[in-house]
Amino acid sequence: MALPVKPKLEITLARDELADYLRRLAAQAQSGVLDFPGGAVPLAGMKTLKISVKDAGEALTVKVRLKYPKPEPTPSLAAPGGAADSRTDRDTPPAAPGAGLRPRYKSLKKRMKRDFKDIGASLAAGFPPNPATAANFAADSRLMTTYRGKGDAQYPAYLAAVDAFAAALAAGDLEAMTQGYRELALCKKKCHADHA
Repeated sequence: MALPVKPKLEITLARDELADYLRRLAAQAQSGVLDFPGGAVPLAGMKTLKISVKDAGEALTVKVRLKYPKPEPTPSLAAPGGAADSRTDRDTPPAAPGAGLRPRYKSLKKRMKRDFKDIGASLAAGFPPNPATAANFAADSRLMTTYRGKGDAQYPAYLAAVDAFAAALAAGDLEAMTQGYRELALCKKKCHADHA
């Protein structure tokens, strides 16, 4: 059975039970799995975890929500002219024959912006970024440089920065990842100044 994209639970607790409940929740998180009404839900691959506590008068309402990335549609299963076809960039042909469908440039940039922000937040907190997020960002960066007329002159420097960041990630070198992130930010700033 597939997990829901946004599993959630809601419980009502007496005020004096909150601390114990949060400790149990922390112990579950430590194990990598949270207990939800439909069963155990792994934290691996999650995008966000939100815990909110609301005063409900005599008691407290606690909500726990997980959010996972939405699965991307499989291009090979999409019929021509279907939903996946609407995501292709009609202005820019694929880089090579048989390269398949590409997302619209605007959608790709939006996804990259979100991932870049998440990577930066992790590094600012002193942690390596989520490996899947970093890998997706690197892959999207390489894909982005196949769109012509969007900053072609900056692509070589940007790709070098992507490669350096990916190497730092593979080596687990947090300091090099942070430096690579800064270099990517500089490349992005320069390109956007010239082409935005």
